[in-house]
Amino acid sequence: MIGETVTYNVNANGTGGSVNASSGPITIMPGQITLTAITPAVQSCIGQCFVTNTTNALTYVTFIGTNFTPDDQPSCTPDPNILLGFSTLVNSGEWTLAMGIDQDHEGSIYHSCKVCKSDGTGCSASVSFGLYSSNLSVQDPKIDETFVLNQLESIAGENMLNGVAQKGYVDISTPNGPAGNFFVGEGMCCIAFDPTSRFLILNGGPLDETGSGTTAPILIGAYTNPVIANAAANGFFCALQRPYLSCASLLGGAFAENTVMHLNVGSSAQSLTMGVTNGTTIAYVLLAGSTPTVESISVTDTQLTSITSQTISGFTAGVPGGSALNAFDQSGILAITSFGDSVTALVSETTLMPIGANISLPGLPVNTVEVGNTLIVSNADIPNAGGTLTSVNLTTGTATAIPSEEVPFLPTAMTPNQAGSGVNVCPYSLDGTRTNCTALSIP
Repeated sequence: MIGETVTYNVNANGTGGSVNASSGPITIMPGQITLTAITPAVQSCIGQCFVTNTTNALTYVTFIGTNFTPDDQPSCTPDPNILLGFSTLVNSGEWTLAMGIDQDHEGSIYHSCKVCKSDGTGCSASVSFGLYSSNLSVQDPKIDETFVLNQLESIAGENMLNGVAQKGYVDISTPNGPAGNFFVGEGMCCIAFDPTSRFLILNGGPLDETGSGTTAPILIGAYTNPVIANAAANGFFCALQRPYLSCASLLGGAFAENTVMHLNVGSSAQSLTMGVTNGTTIAYVLLAGSTPTVESISVTDTQLTSITSQTISGFTAGVPGGSALNAFDQSGILAITSFGDSVTALVSETTLMPIGANISLPGLPVNTVEVGNTLIVSNADIPNAGGTLTSVNLTTGTATAIPSEEVPFLPTAMTPNQAGSGVNVCPYSLDGTRTNCTALSIP
């Protein structure tokens, strides 16, 4: 009837919301925007996920919710280094977004994402989204100090440039708590430690444990390509600078001129570790191309010509979601973990042939560390914006979740404790507030 109001449920594609029909014009009132999930819930970004050359690309995530429209605006914080690119509105409950991520400057933390109307109102509740990369912490077992690389950390009044405190610190922790820091600046990918020379490797060069490079050798012939992973062992270090693996000796003392060796491993190289087998220092590289492959390269051979290669079965082509390599020299085992597949493969360090079947991992893996003869995998706990642990027994080939051990942050900085009975998981710092690392036990 004229003057009567009739209410229907509709939204942008015909369901949800309401329509009030009377003698006047019909007004459509969309329903409240909701954001219920983001997939993948955690995202690995190796180096820089921008379309800047053939080795970098945008990364894609999907927002799941209700009442999405093409005019809505998604956002994630902190976001100076996350570019939300073009989007595809699949339907009112699914929206695919392209993200450009400068991981070298962004750090590995939980971000809070939401969707708002174009005028900034009517925002959905926030949902956590984990962004991570590798090589964020190392330990000097001799003095039981942990070094954590915090790419986004700045300290008010320190290292000022044009009135702005600059970002990028390495924080030092001991079992008794925080023990200082040193400034390294932005754009540092990763950190490693060589127990033989006692040098830290930050990005692509050596420093001592105070952050000084004055006692380190001078590296001759180093490339300027961005470092996406590094590792050190037995007086050597290597860095992945796609398409090159770059390696050098750390021995010889201050001002020694050590030549950097290079090997073209291709643009799909993704992760790196080093080990020592029968006195030979080995670099292990995972190639994530159409057929995931692991390579064993002798670094003791100064020409980097002694190479063994083996394809890895059971991994999704491209190894999406990131990966990790862990060398267990005493057992002669290399553990290869695909975070996106939630799978660990064990292979021989010498032959790269499989040892048993692949091991399925519970949860959402984001990091790994060796503790004795056990592989510890940390997992993102999205609902609680925290993280848990999984213990992988190399002898039995079984993975066991440790639900009693949890931290209230993304557990990407993880080192073994000095006793070898547990791990230290360190929080990410943004503002110089250094919370103690959390000691978690391994049953």
